[in-house]
Amino acid sequence: MLAGIYDPRPSDTEAAARRRLRTAFGPEADVRARFVGPLAIISDRATPVDGAGCVLEGSLYNRRELAVALGADPGTGAETLVVQAYLRWGERMLARLRGMFALVAWASGADEILLAQDQVGAGALFVHRSGSELVFASEIRDLLRLLPSTPAPDNSAIVHWLASEDFHDGLTMFSRVRRLGAGRRITVVRGAQDERRYWTPKYEPPFVGSRLEIAAQLRDALGNAVALRTRGTRSVGITLSGGFDSSAIASVAATFATTQQELFGYSTVFPDEPGMDDRDYLDVLATMLPLKNVRFRVEPGGALEVALEYLRDWQLPLNGPGWVTELPLVRRAAEDGVQVLLDGQGGDETFGIAPFLVADLMRGGRLLSAVSLVRHRFPGAREKASWRPTARVLMQFGLRPALPRMMYSTLRRLRGPDRYSPAFLNDEASRRLAEHGEGLRWARADDGPRWWMALRQLLIDDREAAGLGDFVRQRASWVGLEARPPLFDVDLITTTLRIPPEFRFDPYLDRPIGREALAGVLPDPIRLSRRKSNLAPLYHRGLTGPDLPLIRQLLGGDRLEIGQWTRREVVHSLIARPPRERAPGWYEWLNTVWACVTAECWLRSLSEPSFAEETLRHSRVPPLEYSLAL
Repeated sequence: MLAGIYDPRPSDTEAAARRRLRTAFGPEADVRARFVGPLAIISDRATPVDGAGCVLEGSLYNRRELAVALGADPGTGAETLVVQAYLRWGERMLARLRGMFALVAWASGADEILLAQDQVGAGALFVHRSGSELVFASEIRDLLRLLPSTPAPDNSAIVHWLASEDFHDGLTMFSRVRRLGAGRRITVVRGAQDERRYWTPKYEPPFVGSRLEIAAQLRDALGNAVALRTRGTRSVGITLSGGFDSSAIASVAATFATTQQELFGYSTVFPDEPGMDDRDYLDVLATMLPLKNVRFRVEPGGALEVALEYLRDWQLPLNGPGWVTELPLVRRAAEDGVQVLLDGQGGDETFGIAPFLVADLMRGGRLLSAVSLVRHRFPGAREKASWRPTARVLMQFGLRPALPRMMYSTLRRLRGPDRYSPAFLNDEASRRLAEHGEGLRWARADDGPRWWMALRQLLIDDREAAGLGDFVRQRASWVGLEARPPLFDVDLITTTLRIPPEFRFDPYLDRPIGREALAGVLPDPIRLSRRKSNLAPLYHRGLTGPDLPLIRQLLGGDRLEIGQWTRREVVHSLIARPPRERAPGWYEWLNTVWACVTAECWLRSLSEPSFAEETLRHSRVPPLEYSLAL
């Protein structure tokens, strides 16, 4: 945990801060707190060095390399290394760090203070400003404890949540509480605060070489990312689905595993559901890799129990019902003594297509090349029987993004808010969503080709805005583990952005350059598979089965906290007549009802802090049910 207050106003600073920390965190604050001038911090770790210091939440993966650059002992702790780097290089040291972290560093008795997140948003730092006071924490729940009262809900955030839209530009569910953001920092020099981005990729031309040569560069970058996260660890856990991304991480991890290292794979299987089950691929991995695979079978239902437990512990709504297949895995990993948890989260962005290459071809006057790319190289292209799908893709990824951004924004406004708003939102919420929603966000900075700008945003800002970093971090820390997602890697992202975009397309296989990079590393039955499991039916069965009575109780009565933003009659009709699995609109129903019920629970918890605990204790909340599978 990392939390603290910066308050430069003249007062009995330390005494006031000590009282505030003790009120927030209890007697333990007296032991865990550090006071340096106007700065008060509570953390498990803080390292002072010659009047300077650092608190780091998370991990640095390149401690050895940093120690060499500083001329320090290789065994030096991460916080001490950061302090030495800060004293030598100032804030420029941030670009040298590799890890998943939030940090606060100070020098000269806190006359100079630096707060920062890692470059790609795997860690997080949340801030709240009130005048000259700055309150910060690595998790929102800890920041809230330091505020005199819980902030009001942020209207824009609630609308975005209900519409299943991502939270960009630091937006959070609480008014005036914002995320600092990937690659961003705040400096305070003698009371003057300055916030800006310290790192973002700059466009460099794609690598030159054959597909084999480019694939080899990607393989090396992926190998380095995994090696940094696993060296020095005794036991490594990997959440495995049997799909390409997580299997690739497991295979690469196995190539770097030492004889003293144990590898555990944790999977969810569905013996009676061919569309969701990957046991055959998991069997291949278990046979070919030095990997102990532990498998669980999860029954439909239990998502509301998990959501209420998450709300109780994190003071936020849960971002998806998929946690029902994740918790059994991380709980078992904790029981097995796993130290570090890896996964394949982020594979869609790392290895997927670069669709806005179509716009670059159009802008360059190469219309026939754009049409040919869509007709013959897009995934599934050869299965298209008419020109209608081609026209849709050309419009979405070619013509519209090829327009000047101002023209595109104007056309978006002229279409009106209803064009971009779900039917269950009321007029005011639809207007707010249209006001704050923004298409082609990546085109704000015109500093590279369309395909590259869109991919850069997808790899960094969009991941963070979708809460992917929060998911992998909290999923692990909730049970006492440390997450180290390999695909959230600065150098891997830099390499990914230099892969020629045409190498990302294949009509038969997704992730073609990734599959080529893993030749000889990942077993071919998985590497060349076109199958992708879909767990949405499991979640749908849970929400339309065991969880439905409680959903109706929460959303169907006279009290409806989300009624300020929704059409009550539409919400009631959604829960009265759920669509059958795979019927038209069934997937949209799943997302909408989940967004509504989690927002409703969160809003009720603001006025009733014990709401989640009391509901778990006294209501008939269907439990998450799972068992070990052979």
